[in-house]
Amino acid sequence: TAETISVTVSVSGVALTGTGTITFTPGAVSASTSSFSASPTSVTVGNASTVTVHVRDANDNPISGLTDAAFTVGGLGNAQKGTVTATATAGDYTFTVTNTTAETITVTVSVSGVALTGTGTITFTPGAVSASTSSFSASPTSLTAGSASTVTVHVRDANDNPISGLTDAAFT
Repeated sequence: TAETISVTVSVSGVALTGTGTITFTPGAVSASTSSFSASPTSVTVGNASTVTVHVRDANDNPISGLTDAAFTVGGLGNAQKGTVTATATAGDYTFTVTNTTAETITVTVSVSGVALTGTGTITFTPGAVSASTSSFSASPTSLTAGSASTVTVHVRDANDNPISGLTDAAFT
């Protein structure tokens, strides 16, 4: 256990004086006892998912005092990572992942060069329909009565992500 202990020594009932404080510090980051997870795993573009990283040594002691520089985050696609910060729980850290692109990413996390296992798949879904980025057109635009024209609709969110899966009921 990582802890500080005080040692006292007595010989034949006589207390000896000396330095008797010993500090046991956590060992190196362990991949088998450390982990990470993202929540929520599905979020609308423009919003954030929070990744929580549990950093432990081989004896499951929490490793505190790490800075953002100790963390390498990959698999972000078009997403942006926030700064890694310590939580109130020793050895636990969090960072946010935001995105304006509708896509599924799989975040990877390494701490001090040690790759961790965890749940890092985050799906960023399109936002609401935006009138400024959506459009429609008709072809042909001039025709005789009784003929047909095809109307093509491009539905997009405010970040220009296409919105699919809409049913007839969504259109008026």
